[in-house]
Amino acid sequence: MYTVWCMDVAADILEDAAFGDGSIIRFDLECRDRLDEEGNPTQLDAIANDKLTPKSKLTRWLDAFGVKVATGDEIDIEEAVGRACQARVVKKIDAAGKDTGFSKIDDLLPLPNSRKADGPMTLSDWWAAMREKGHDTGAAKGQCVDKYGKEPKDLSIEERAEVLASA
Repeated sequence: MYTVWCMDVAADILEDAAFGDGSIIRFDLECRDRLDEEGNPTQLDAIANDKLTPKSKLTRWLDAFGVKVATGDEIDIEEAVGRACQARVVKKIDAAGKDTGFSKIDDLLPLPNSRKADGPMTLSDWWAAMREKGHDTGAAKGQCVDKYGKEPKDLSIEERAEVLASA
């Protein structure tokens, strides 16, 4: 389970769809708890059929982001952008039962009450805040090393907050 943020959501078409006309809703997600080697959040992609019914995956997923869907109401799926939820990620298994080496999002679920999206700044949130201030990865690391002689990952929450405040 990972906390993910919806960065974009849009209608799309799957080519050569096995079922239906291939109409889907594609969610572009960002996992700030899992960083790549450059300190950037992991980018994820999740799709749901473009079927907005009371028991559809799309309805559940919008609900996970706090977008309430009521029968008969018009809905703007873009209300999910900028909101967080939990993603259950599973390994993809091929027809022979072997691990393919890839993962996929199995489901999106609401954040538990005990984990608020606005809690103490995680390392991923710190990287995002530094990028918002216009600092690339090298500059951000440099500020940490200059001030504390340590990489960002080795700083306490308070030390990262001080670096951010002075950036």
